[in-house]
Amino acid sequence: MNGGIPYQAKVKESLVFLSMLLIILTAFSSFLSAKEDKYKKWLNEEVYWLMTPEEEKAFKKLKKDKDKDKFIALFWAKRDPTLFTEKNEFKEAYYSRLDYVNKKYTRGQEMGWKTEIGKILLFFGLPVERRTNPETWVYAPIRSLKIDEEFEVVFDAVENVGLALNESLTSKIALDAMDEFASRTIFHPDLKEVPDYSKKPIPRPGAFEKQIIEKVSAEAREHTDIPFDSAFYFTKAEKGATSITLVFFFNPKETRIEKTVLFGRAKTEGETPKDFRREVKVKKEDYYAQITFPLLPKKYECIFGLRDAKSERHSVSMKEIQVPNFWTTELKLGNLILTDRVEAIQPDSRETSAFNFEQFFAYPKKENIFKKSDTLNVLYQIYNAKIENSNVKLTQEISLKSEKRTYRLPESPFEREVPEGQVIVSGFPIPLTQIEPGEYELMVKITDKISNQVTEKAAKVVIAE
Repeated sequence: MNGGIPYQAKVKESLVFLSMLLIILTAFSSFLSAKEDKYKKWLNEEVYWLMTPEEEKAFKKLKKDKDKDKFIALFWAKRDPTLFTEKNEFKEAYYSRLDYVNKKYTRGQEMGWKTEIGKILLFFGLPVERRTNPETWVYAPIRSLKIDEEFEVVFDAVENVGLALNESLTSKIALDAMDEFASRTIFHPDLKEVPDYSKKPIPRPGAFEKQIIEKVSAEAREHTDIPFDSAFYFTKAEKGATSITLVFFFNPKETRIEKTVLFGRAKTEGETPKDFRREVKVKKEDYYAQITFPLLPKKYECIFGLRDAKSERHSVSMKEIQVPNFWTTELKLGNLILTDRVEAIQPDSRETSAFNFEQFFAYPKKENIFKKSDTLNVLYQIYNAKIENSNVKLTQEISLKSEKRTYRLPESPFEREVPEGQVIVSGFPIPLTQIEPGEYELMVKITDKISNQVTEKAAKVVIAE
């Protein structure tokens, strides 16, 4: 007998080794399977409704895990409304909805995201109103999905199934959005690399405002750090365009800013969005700031706001505007500018604005409220008056009408030589000392004696003691 290891001990040692190897191989196999299941689950369940056919085809070609992980990171970055921040609001909202529908609507082997009601909740979230008979969900506009009006989703109650989508009664714009959901949720289709959030790049002028606009566009949600009111005014520009003067009214004591950035974006169907931006120094006595930019006569969705140039405090709002067309042969009136303050301006200090009337500047008012001690200045521009023998021949009528009484200014003729295409600037001062306090409708009526065209415009006015 030699001093080696007994045979039985060797056999036992080999069995232990084989058992350990089997455990390791099983664990490794489970690890590989778990990784494979992770990608499979992500593709076939989590982002099933978000994945475009092109993205699905590209993802299935990938073999290495690092390439798949990079694809997934870029997939979500393209759907990040605030690309330059680490937080992805869309991704968070989507997974929150996914978790909700899977917990609430999973039945047996059918996961909640596969159900029609789960799909609606994933796409549109919870409705703003619900009706019965039939079950109808009412939604507010979702501009991030290119839905600009209220819409309805209608369900039928099906036995042993639950609620099933009734396509014939559901709004077409909802059905279109569902068909195009994957492509409509891509906010940055040309993005090639995931942003490096560890690096803080020096922002380009307007970069922060662009992030704000894109976030509001994606979420369709306004934001208010600095309270303001706004108004749009329109005048004739050049080359078929209309000049828009956007006025921001604010309380200087509330804003606490020395310089403000006015910014925004105007979008219309079939055209590249028009961005606008301006920095304005704010004095203690200032109560408004304005920015002027041209647009073609169309309907636009405007996202606009202001921010403190020295911080990230900002406010942003949304409004749909119809830009008028002054480039026709139709007699037209521009906005009625009603103010109690008109001052002469130096030619070299004059800026483009709807409140410039030749050598005078009319200070805008947030509300048309005047005191009896004020002079109500009514100013306006007349477009497309007919010219005959180099002259125009107009009559102007102005009235103030309330439920109890009507005040009329004497009819005023306007006859003079005017160069072809020139805008006619006119207006009247109205002392209010003899006008009784109350709510009035101010009406301006212009008659072209040559073309026999008539145009008029009204505005609400309050006269206080």
